Amino acid sequence: MNRPSNPFPLLPLRHGALLPGTVNPLLVGRSRSMALVKELKPGHSIIGVAVQRDKDVGTPGIADLYHIGTWARVMDVTQGRRGYRVVLEALDRFHLDELVGYEPFWTATGSDLQAEDEDSTEAAHLAEALTKVLAEMDLDDSGALSELIKQAGRELSPGRLADRVAGAALSDPDKQIEVLLTTDVVERLRLVTRLVGESISESRTRAEIEAEVRRELHENQREHVLRKQLQ
Repeated sequence: MNRPSNPFPLLPLRHGALLPGTVNPLLVGRSRSMALVKELKPGHSIIGVAVQRDKDVGTPGIADLYHIGTWARVMDVTQGRRGYRVVLEALDRFHLDELVGYEPFWTATGSDLQAEDEDSTEAAHLAEALTKVLAEMDLDDSGALSELIKQAGRELSPGRLADRVAGAALSDPDKQIEVLLTTDVVERLRLVTRLVGESISESRTRAEIEAEVRRELHENQREHVLRKQLQ
């Protein structure tokens, strides 16, 4: 990856996170962000993306942004009535050092982050365990997670597997940010495995509750029909 040189253009996100290995459509509406988008060349431009600590801050400074960001390649840009839709391919993490400019858009300095414990035996074992957790989710062959299972161990490194699983399986923006900020691969795999496991349990509990509600409704309707017939 040929990352941009310092200083580089920076796109702050109000919420959510771009996890490496994922492709993300974003809606851009702030004036500074739109000024940046107008300069981008789809398929060529690489920018830095950082996440705000507080989504309500209109003009974030360095203290308002998490210190871990994502390099992202611009895949597509389309203009709408209220702003732009930008499709970004998240590439790798970087450390956000400082903001150096605000006009016409944010610019920053930063440095690449090397994955910690990527090649360890423990990371490989945890990646295998995460793959087994995915297999328990009864996925159909067309889903993004199903495709990850097929790629796991063959095409994806342990760290990239954790990022892509989190991007596909976790809808909570705060949980995605937690994964982004975890630079140690072993810890990231443990975190994603736990979060995905919790998501599976919540989904099963929700399904059981919905099934029970449907059964009660059916019984109530049946009793109502029987009473009508006896009148």
